Amino acid sequence: MSYTFTLSGHSSVLSADFYPPIELGKTNKYGLALIGFYTYNSIFNVTEKNNSFGYVKNDEDPKNIHFLIIPPGAYEISEMGKAMLTVLKEDSKDKREGLFSLEANNNTLKCEMMSKFNIVFPPDRESIGTLLGFQSGMHESGEKHYSIYNVDIMKVRIIRIDCNIISGAYLNSTESHTLFEFDIDVEPGYKISKEPQNNIYMPIIPEGRQFIDNISIRLLDDDGDLIDFRGEKIIVKLELKQIL
Repeated sequence: MSYTFTLSGHSSVLSADFYPPIELGKTNKYGLALIGFYTYNSIFNVTEKNNSFGYVKNDEDPKNIHFLIIPPGAYEISEMGKAMLTVLKEDSKDKREGLFSLEANNNTLKCEMMSKFNIVFPPDRESIGTLLGFQSGMHESGEKHYSIYNVDIMKVRIIRIDCNIISGAYLNSTESHTLFEFDIDVEPGYKISKEPQNNIYMPIIPEGRQFIDNISIRLLDDDGDLIDFRGEKIIVKLELKQIL
């Protein structure tokens, strides 16, 4: 005996209630497996939380910081540098050549930045500097600055599918409800389609459960936080099967 379920919605939490509840055999054991996951990669690495940076004109008081933002989106380093240059030109009204540059060093996995303004990454908030590996504080004009940390612009590397009715998984040494997890292997804007070739049936909890009246799914990132798919439609297909 087996059942298939399709949960769909536009958020990272999907839930379905069943009435009447789905009855299970009293002496049998059951497992739940992911058989399909479908959405589009609409995950942003630059969000409303980290899309800011500051600058100070050379003839102004260093405390007079102009804070700028770039539009949220999915950026490579080169695109991030272009976006920063655009808002700098617009705000400062300065059209000089070589006003700002940002480049990736693929050998060191770090960033190199030069500007004709003092660039500020504030210590009291997330900023673009956090993604690029730069230390917080002011980076003086006319000098090439190197990030001290590795670039970390991929904020979400895996999708972890958690389900409220399964057990048998561990995250480090802590028991979790992870049904399945996989890495994101498509560029932003492309379809994510995952259909495991070998279904892994995770045991239903509690053991000996006689009915199922709800299945809830949460889509988490590497850090266990809900992934923001920016309202993109998500479809999750599951199979419930008797395993003993």
